[in-house]
Amino acid sequence: MATRKFAGLRAELEKARHQMPTETQRETGSRLGRPTGGKRSHPDWTQHTVMLHKGVHRAAMQLLWQQEDRKDMSELLNELLANWVQQHQPKA
Repeated sequence: MATRKFAGLRAELEKARHQMPTETQRETGSRLGRPTGGKRSHPDWTQHTVMLHKGVHRAAMQLLWQQEDRKDMSELLNELLANWVQQHQPKA
């Protein structure tokens, strides 16, 4: 008599289920994927969309890449806007 096509599938499933980590093991183990803690999850940062000329954006990205401190575009724009705000605030 021929064996059934999926006869061993259930046994393989059960075997795999027993090898899977439990909930407590998953919590203590390291997580897969990118680590959290970037600007998107930081409460002091908000995401905004700005329109920039392609040439200006390309040149800025090229210059940022060549810098030793490797700032990203959001850090540069934040620094420039903070300086602008400081210069234009009314004197108290």
